[in-house]
Amino acid sequence: MHQLRETLQRTFGYNEFEVIGQSRKVLQTGEENWLASSKHFSLHVDARGPSRDGYRLRLQLFQDRQVLLETDATLSKSSPLVIKGPQIGAGQLLLLLVVQ
Repeated sequence: MHQLRETLQRTFGYNEFEVIGQSRKVLQTGEENWLASSKHFSLHVDARGPSRDGYRLRLQLFQDRQVLLETDATLSKSSPLVIKGPQIGAGQLLLLLVVQ
């Protein structure tokens, strides 16, 4: 996490981070679905299978029941996926997806 913290600090300029939700999923086929939730946000991940570059994903970010974001992305071991979300109070929501 230390290496990712430094990358986030350089990229976004933030020096404090708080984890408000997390989820881990072991991919067997690369086509699993899962939901990561916190008090007000949830991220639905629909893995669409492996590709030459990593895993193809369909992502949906919800705040309560409202869809804030729908997008397709590719996630690989060499490149974590970071999405800057909405402001939350005095902070900023950052979504971080990593292949381990």
